[in-house]
Amino acid sequence: RLRRALLNSDKDRAELAMITDLLRNDLGRIAPFGSVQLESALELQSFSYVHQLISRIKARLSHASMRRIIPSLFPSGSVTGAPRKETMKIIAQLESGTYRGIYTGAMGYGTSEKIQCNVAIRTASIHAGKLRYGAGSGITIDSDASLEWQELLWKARPALVEKPGLIETMLLRNGTVRNADRHMRRLERSAKKFSIPFSRKDWHRALHECPGWGQYRLRIHLTKDGLESTCTPMPEATIEKRGCKVILASRPMNSRDPWLLHKVDRRGIYNGLLDWARSQGYDEALLFNERKEITEGCISNIFYQLDGRWFTPPIRCGLLPGVGRQKLLDRFGKHIGTRKLLLSELPELQRLLLVSSLRGVREATI
Repeated sequence: RLRRALLNSDKDRAELAMITDLLRNDLGRIAPFGSVQLESALELQSFSYVHQLISRIKARLSHASMRRIIPSLFPSGSVTGAPRKETMKIIAQLESGTYRGIYTGAMGYGTSEKIQCNVAIRTASIHAGKLRYGAGSGITIDSDASLEWQELLWKARPALVEKPGLIETMLLRNGTVRNADRHMRRLERSAKKFSIPFSRKDWHRALHECPGWGQYRLRIHLTKDGLESTCTPMPEATIEKRGCKVILASRPMNSRDPWLLHKVDRRGIYNGLLDWARSQGYDEALLFNERKEITEGCISNIFYQLDGRWFTPPIRCGLLPGVGRQKLLDRFGKHIGTRKLLLSELPELQRLLLVSSLRGVREATI
């Protein structure tokens, strides 16, 4: 519905046509006469938070230097509007004393063969521990203030989304937490990555308050508001090294998703796929990415034997660097390699192991 509304919006189509003409004119100043071509006048692209109308323009350049190209094309007419010189004077007057930074400028790279730049909108810059993120909307005489404000909020949403919480889930047995130091160091690294305050003193206090007898699932939850811990009884059957049945997940994961590398409290996709697998009579779902590479399970890392050798998928495939996984690599690294596992190779596997710090090592069958 939203895509169709955007495609049928007279205002947005008129804005795109105006900007396209402006950019064609800019290219015409540095390209030979007649070489500027409009490849596509109207396309719709969808991103995580917004839909965008775009056009594509190309031109043939001859003997144009970077010193001539960059000033001719930036600041982009898609930002300034038209006529560019006059609108830039108005912007300078309205924003007197305001620091834009890189926002709406140009960011890219250049070689003797190629220059590639973008317009720095919806771009974050970090300096001295502070993040600056610029977002805006194109105001024209036909603009509706409330709609423009809503558009701005959608564009700014990636920077406004609240930071995720971090979790560590560990086995507590008779007062001892398995791999406690490894879990603490991983949590500390992720907390630093997301600028979430972390105190080792709070960590050790949480462990000290755990029950001294029995077997429990200890969950540490760290947010900007502090650290909390919960203990729930964990039956022996959930961690014994029995055989597990696994099924291939019903949808791929995005290997470029940065959350995959950290154990965050946004577990919806994992919990959903695990519940789906269990409803089918399986114990775990095998996840794979957009390149059809097996990555991990919903609650475990994987190790596999192929042609007599042991491997585990590399982190770059898009998976959590699990504590149990790293412990096995540290102990048996000489005998275990990191290697991509393709979906097509599953029938050739000799053995498949599910590994987690909480549940240990379990044999799996597909």
